[in-house]
Amino acid sequence: MSFFKKKTEINEVGYQQIINSISFICIQLNYSLDVKNKAIEIVKDVVKKKKVLSDKPAENAAPAVYISCIIVDSPKSLDEFEDEFDSELVNKIVEVAGITKTAFKQYYVKITEALDLDIMLF
Repeated sequence: MSFFKKKTEINEVGYQQIINSISFICIQLNYSLDVKNKAIEIVKDVVKKKKVLSDKPAENAAPAVYISCIIVDSPKSLDEFEDEFDSELVNKIVEVAGITKTAFKQYYVKITEALDLDIMLF
């Protein structure tokens, strides 16, 4: 018997839990509705592609919120974000989400790969 949960596709309940985590993070950090909506859109796009993510909602939500902050708060196109890493922003999001930086990085990479974003910030 394994003590590790198998990473699976996100079902409707899991999707709603991720949305709830996004809402919680955005409320706690006083982020705009635009940031929240973009993060939800990011997760929705990843789920549509049936990519495997974490079974812990916050591990999916935190990187989506981070990417959303970059997109919403910058007039640049996504192709210009390669060197835009903001460790202070990551630290705030990770702390509020209650996850490790290692988990953040792991699912950040999975989300950017799923969306074909060239945003390697680590």
